[in-house]
Amino acid sequence: MKIVYSHSNIEGNVRDLYHKLEIREPHQIDRFEISRKLNIDLQCSDKGSLAFRLDGLEFVILNRNLTEQQLHAEFFHELAHIRTHTGSQHRLPKFMKDYQEWRAELFMLHCLAPTDMLIRDNLPGTEKEALYLMCERYNICEEHARKRYRMFFR
Repeated sequence: MKIVYSHSNIEGNVRDLYHKLEIREPHQIDRFEISRKLNIDLQCSDKGSLAFRLDGLEFVILNRNLTEQQLHAEFFHELAHIRTHTGSQHRLPKFMKDYQEWRAELFMLHCLAPTDMLIRDNLPGTEKEALYLMCERYNICEEHARKRYRMFFR
């Protein structure tokens, strides 16, 4: 049976980004290569993760104390801020900051396991089997796999 699917704005943005970067398979979802192709200075620090622009340059700084899967996810969360937000969150009302964080979380989940790739994967019938496959194939933690799985089948 062929799945007919209508992409959300975020799914379309991720699809277009990955198409531009020639990312077609899960093993190509690599923060180092993506930051290089997008000309983003990727650094690590002992402090919290953040993203910012300075004099036309873009920076993502990740907390080096995170696990590999957390770093992977955190990169895409911060990438969402660079690609979709301008200015500083510090001056925003709380509801706007919360909205930006919610959108960054959605963007991150879609970057970790893009809809088009999940469709091609033809996920197994049970949630447990699908989560195992997603964790292994996309290098994501079970929590993110579960969230993405439930979004996908909603």
